[in-house]
Amino acid sequence: MKRADKSLFRLLCPRWEGSPGIARALRERGAVRAVGDAGSGASLLAASLFGSGVGRLLLVVPSARGLERRVAELRYSLDLFGFGGVAVAMLPEPARSPDEELPIHPRIALARAESASRLHGESEAVVVAPAAALRWGIAARERFAALGIELATGAELDRDRLGERLTGLGYARRQIVAEPGEYALRGYVVDVYSPDRGLPARAELVGDTVDSLRLFNPADQRSHAAIDSYTAVPVRSVPLDAEEEAELRARLVSRDDIDPATREARHEMLHRGEEGPWLWRESAARAATSATWTPARR
Repeated sequence: MKRADKSLFRLLCPRWEGSPGIARALRERGAVRAVGDAGSGASLLAASLFGSGVGRLLLVVPSARGLERRVAELRYSLDLFGFGGVAVAMLPEPARSPDEELPIHPRIALARAESASRLHGESEAVVVAPAAALRWGIAARERFAALGIELATGAELDRDRLGERLTGLGYARRQIVAEPGEYALRGYVVDVYSPDRGLPARAELVGDTVDSLRLFNPADQRSHAAIDSYTAVPVRSVPLDAEEEAELRARLVSRDDIDPATREARHEMLHRGEEGPWLWRESAARAATSATWTPARR
């Protein structure tokens, strides 16, 4: 930690000591447990660790109560220490029980998708998660990366197949893309908004080839700078490829312990790219999720 940062941290939070030692333990062991609720001090400690070489941090808090306040405190603390560029995301619990049948709220799904992307990415980030959210896990790093869809200038692109894949990853088709987790297909123009990106991307096709790729402002739909590539990460917490979804549908049809209304609702949910808590229990992809996460060492 830089001397100025260390002095500032001790001035603001004098009861905490040894944050370089905590950072070293994180790199060596992958996790550190702090007993008790330190309030704002926990945010200050987490922010100070980035001066000691911690690249990505999963901050587990006792409960979801006051989660947004904790995130705001963490952002303020990061700015205070000069690490305002560190991304902050929340990993909420999708539901209280895997027995629930209603779809997960879109904003919760998007928040979980962004958190998975931050934890699996290379950029500095902090993800704040209530302890109860950990039992649901996130998609494993290799699987998360393999199911992402990359758009690249000069690449071949099957427009119809792309729409099917985006829906399968949890994206909602719209006439105009305005929010993360949406995509649009209009002639030879493809718009997609990945939940881990600040802006959506617009690909213009010539035949089946991506001729140009640009970021654009969803508020006025005006294009910004040209980019070489753009990856749409999975929105679903339990992402399925086409084969796994077909197998899941077949199992739903063959099971006699599910009433017809529930079976139809689950099929329709899969068709719309949504996911319900039951998917964690039923999906063949459940074996590819992990209830724990080990930070990458730097």
